[in-house]
Amino acid sequence: MTKTVLINTLINYASKNLILDNRDKRYLFNFLLHKFNIDSPETDEYEECQIDELIKYIKETGVIEGLCHDIDSERFVTEIMGILTPLPSKIEDVFWDYYSKDQEMACKFLYDLQVKNNYIKATQIALNKHWKTEFPNNFLEITINLSKPEKDNKVTARLIDTVSNTYPKCLLCKENLGYAGRKDAPARQNLRTIGFKLEDENWFMQFSPYQYYEEHVIIINEKHLNMKIDQSTFRKLIAFVDLFPNYFIGSNTELPIVGGSILNHEHYQGGKHLMPIFFAPLKFHFANKQYPDCQIEYLNWYNSCIVLKSQNRENLISLATNILDEWKKYDDEEVDIIAKTIAQHNTITPIVRKIDKEYTIYLILRNNRTNERYEDGIFHSHKEYHNIKKEAIGLIEAMGLFILPGRLDRQFKIIKDILQGKISLSDALIETPDLMVHKEMIADAIINNGERNSDDKADLIIRNYIDKTCVKILECTAVFKNNALGDEHLLKFIKRLDL
Repeated sequence: MTKTVLINTLINYASKNLILDNRDKRYLFNFLLHKFNIDSPETDEYEECQIDELIKYIKETGVIEGLCHDIDSERFVTEIMGILTPLPSKIEDVFWDYYSKDQEMACKFLYDLQVKNNYIKATQIALNKHWKTEFPNNFLEITINLSKPEKDNKVTARLIDTVSNTYPKCLLCKENLGYAGRKDAPARQNLRTIGFKLEDENWFMQFSPYQYYEEHVIIINEKHLNMKIDQSTFRKLIAFVDLFPNYFIGSNTELPIVGGSILNHEHYQGGKHLMPIFFAPLKFHFANKQYPDCQIEYLNWYNSCIVLKSQNRENLISLATNILDEWKKYDDEEVDIIAKTIAQHNTITPIVRKIDKEYTIYLILRNNRTNERYEDGIFHSHKEYHNIKKEAIGLIEAMGLFILPGRLDRQFKIIKDILQGKISLSDALIETPDLMVHKEMIADAIINNGERNSDDKADLIIRNYIDKTCVKILECTAVFKNNALGDEHLLKFIKRLDL
C-alpha cells in the first residue's frame, strides 16, 4: 500500500468510524500529507479496512518509510489514530447529545469510538482467557490477563507518598489527554474523556484500555489527590449512579495490600458488567430504628460484606458513614483485627448500584495489617497462593472477578505437558526456572493423577486448581471468616452498630 493510498484509506476509515465531518476532510488530508512526507497525492484510491488491518498498514508504512523506528511503531500508530479522532470538545458534545436521549447510548458511543480508534485494543483483549466457575452458593469469574504486567504490592505502597516531578504526574491525570508519551509513559493522543461534576468537584471518566469486563470505565478526580474513603466517597459514588444508573461504581481502598495499583490519585471504577457478588445469597438480615427505611443485610460471600438498600439517599449515606466510622476504630484481636497501630489498618471497599429508584451500597470490610507469619498481609492472599496471585486483592477481585497474571498462561502450558508425560518435572524446571513457584502444586497433581493424563484431563486438573485457589484467596481477605467462629465475631461487631 502506497503512502497516498494509506492516507485515503485513513480518511475513509475516519469518515465511517470516527465521526469525521466532511468539512474537515481536506484539512485532515493535507495534515496527513505532511505527516507522511508527501508533497502532493498521486491517487484517490483507498481500501476498506478493519481496525487491525489498518494498524498493521500504519506500522509497516511508518517503519519502511523511516517515519518511526520499529520499537516506536505503537506510539506512531497512537499519534495517527489521535489525529483521526475528533478533538475532545467535539466528542464531549456528541456524547452529551446522545445522553440527552439515552444514557446507555451515550456510553456505548464513547466505548465504540475508543475501540475503533485503537485506544481499547479489543482484538488483543479478546486473547485473554476467561471462564466462569460455579460453586454451591456462589460463582466466580476468572481471567488470565495477557495484556498487562503483574504489580508488586510493596512498590505500590511506596508510591503513595511519592511526589512526581514528571508530567503527567501519573497515568490517571487529566494531562494524559493528548499526551505524546515517553519511555516510561504511554502515548495517549487517541484517549477521549467525558467531564462532569460529582458533589461540586470536577471529575471525568474514560474507558480502561485493558477492559477487564464489559464497558470497564474509570472515574477520575481532576486533581491529583490521594485515594480516600469517607462520607464524601459515598456521596460521590451515589452522584455518579444518578448520572449513569446503567453502570455500577466502586472504589478501591486508600490503603496498600487491600487497595488498587494506583493509590496516589483518587479514582473509582465502574461498568456495565454484573459482578458475581451482586448474585450472592443473603446470610443475615438486620435493622436499625434510626433508619427504618434502610434494608441492612450481610452476604453469604467469600469476604465480609454488609449491604445497604434504600430510596432515601441521605439516610443511606448516613448509615454507611456510621458503619465506616465504627469499623475504622474496631478491634477484635482474637481474630487478628486491629484497627490502627502507627498506621490505619481497617477500611472499606465500597460499591454502589442504582436499580430503578433504589440505591444499593456494598461495604466490604477490609484490613491491611501484617505480622511475622503473614508479612504480605494477614487478610491478603497467603504465601501458599502467591504462585497464582500475589498482587493486591482490590475492588474487582473482591467482587468475584479474578484478574490473574499473564505468566500463568505460559507456565500452565508447560505444566499440562508434564501432566501428559511429554516432559519431566525436573527437565521443565531446568528449562523454565520460574516454574519453581508451582513445584508443590505440580508434585501434588502428579501424586493424585499420574503423568499419563489426556489433554482434556490435564486441562481439568489445572482449571480446578486455579478455581479452588481463587476461592481460598478471597477467603483469606475475609476479616470475619464464613464459618461459625467468623459469624460469632461478626455479630460482636454488629452489636456495636446498634443493629
